[in-house]
Amino acid sequence: YKTVRIPRSGEYEFRIRMAGQQAGKEKVRANLSVDNNERQAFRVETKMDDPVVYNATNHLSAGKHRISVAFLNDHFMDSDDPSKVEDRNLVVDYVEIEG
Repeated sequence: YKTVRIPRSGEYEFRIRMAGQQAGKEKVRANLSVDNNERQAFRVETKMDDPVVYNATNHLSAGKHRISVAFLNDHFMDSDDPSKVEDRNLVVDYVEIEG
């Protein structure tokens, strides 16, 4: 998480560049939270070598806010055969806020 200072109340655009290490039956899922309140869920269908910018618009009041992006559906399956190991992960490259 990161605590940010918002100068004035209003609508803010969040741009989050993410990619997923896909494994198992589900795609990577992530969540944007402000002050520990879920604001936007994302299904991250891209692969590690092809990150995408996901957008969300949220109203924020002036003042300090705790911004976080959470990985919601971890998955790991070990195997004696390295080619069959499954490990789902989320990579967040950056979070921008503009408004």
